[in-house]
Amino acid sequence: MKSTFFYFMGSLLLVGGLAACHEKASAPQTPQAGFFVRATKDAAPWAAPGTGTYSKARREFSVLGQAGDAAKAEAFALNFALPAWPQPAPVRALPAAWRVLLGYDALTNSYATADAASLPKVEITRLDTVSKVVEGRFSAPLVREKQWTAKTETMALTDGTFRVHYTTVP
Repeated sequence: MKSTFFYFMGSLLLVGGLAACHEKASAPQTPQAGFFVRATKDAAPWAAPGTGTYSKARREFSVLGQAGDAAKAEAFALNFALPAWPQPAPVRALPAAWRVLLGYDALTNSYATADAASLPKVEITRLDTVSKVVEGRFSAPLVREKQWTAKTETMALTDGTFRVHYTTVP
């Protein structure tokens, strides 16, 4: 009886250890320094730490750069699809958005892609599916959303570059 108990406990420890090693090995990698989103925003340089997400179901990337603090944070979201995944071209640009947040959650200003004719221009320069890193260039003309103004106001993001570690979602 004693040997059966020790055998059972030893087996549980072995299985638990293997499961813990498997979970640790398959856990997403933590983004390293050097991941960013940069652009010239209305002729002034803007840079922020960057992150990314890849949706397998939609074959779409979402790149996010967020700078600032709780008092005022600026976030830029660039979205694009790679229909020939894992090939980095062709790229199908999707609407982009610029948000100004108070306390990271209260929206105080926003710009977005106006229509299909003014989608951002996106070029992928590197796609590493093993390390889960995507790099590229972009430009994005944005229009201030109507809830903030009665007139047409624009924002131009030019000479944009990004290098982000992405996570994959179903």
